[in-house]
Amino acid sequence: MKKIFAVACLVAAIFICGCGSKYSDETLIVDFAFWSEDRANIPDMLDAINTCDTEFLAQQVVDGKVKHADRETKIAVTGEYDGGKIVEIKFLEGRYKNKVGYTLAEFVKDVKKEREQAQAKREQQEKDEQARREREQAAFDEAKAKENASLDELAVTSDGVQTIVTLGDGTAAYHKIIGKTNLPDGTNLTVTLAGVKKSATIYDGGKFSVLFERSTVSAGEQNLSIIMPDGKQIYSGTIQIQ
Repeated sequence: MKKIFAVACLVAAIFICGCGSKYSDETLIVDFAFWSEDRANIPDMLDAINTCDTEFLAQQVVDGKVKHADRETKIAVTGEYDGGKIVEIKFLEGRYKNKVGYTLAEFVKDVKKEREQAQAKREQQEKDEQARREREQAAFDEAKAKENASLDELAVTSDGVQTIVTLGDGTAAYHKIIGKTNLPDGTNLTVTLAGVKKSATIYDGGKFSVLFERSTVSAGEQNLSIIMPDGKQIYSGTIQIQ
């Protein structure tokens, strides 16, 4: 019977004490905080704060019912009331050292928890940024692979210059024309689409690309021509603009 009673007391003690305070050992009362040694004074203090009644709050300070922390001071949170809105505190340093009192949870700052939360936020932001970069790289790689697949075969024109042109993945603001020739890298071209001229330079083994503003080139079938600096036309045809 005694053993059963002892076990019951142990269980009750664990239930009452819980798993410890949610506040760390780096907890401070902030420098604008008010507190009281008597929990019965907290409702009046809270009323004065909520109604911005400075005179009522000052009178409580004058009467000694409420004290002003006036500087950040290390404390231990030894209890919680009213759903955690009111906390019991013990001063660990300063002029109130070892005094026990009560204050509002909003006047308490857990430095360690804030530091951990800030670190977790930074880590999450870094993960989000990394994920964004990976998505952008994947989209770029996919678009590049699609464009390369479109340029695998070269069309042969009557003058012997091999050229293929197609529509690439543009943007909301631009159409993108991509192409490939057997001309050397560095060759400059003039690309004309729907009467709008743009310059392009061959790179990466014969490739070229050029952007046309959607505001100047409407969707539908449009004429496209490409000429070299000496005026030689290497491509002439139509392309379906989306």
